[in-house]
Amino acid sequence: MENFSHNEFEGFSFFEMTPDLVCVANKEGFFKKVNNAVIDKLGYTREELFSRPISSFIHPDDKDLTSHRRANLLKGEVLLNFENRYVTKNGEIIWL
Repeated sequence: MENFSHNEFEGFSFFEMTPDLVCVANKEGFFKKVNNAVIDKLGYTREELFSRPISSFIHPDDKDLTSHRRANLLKGEVLLNFENRYVTKNGEIIWL
């Protein structure tokens, strides 16, 4: 196994390198950081994703359930195996 110094490893970002969709959101419900996989999948620019509440990208039929689950998450409850539909920029419906 190759040894890496802390400084060499610092520039390597798993956040950006993973093909999985990864994001960071704030308590107000806005994206604060997204990786390129999120941008590629949803089709919105980074600026578009940051300028609107996350709920605005969720399929209308899933908004109530998602809001309820989000409220529980903010109370400290664990969120496991939750999926909902998102609307991409081109109008496609995808499950995430």
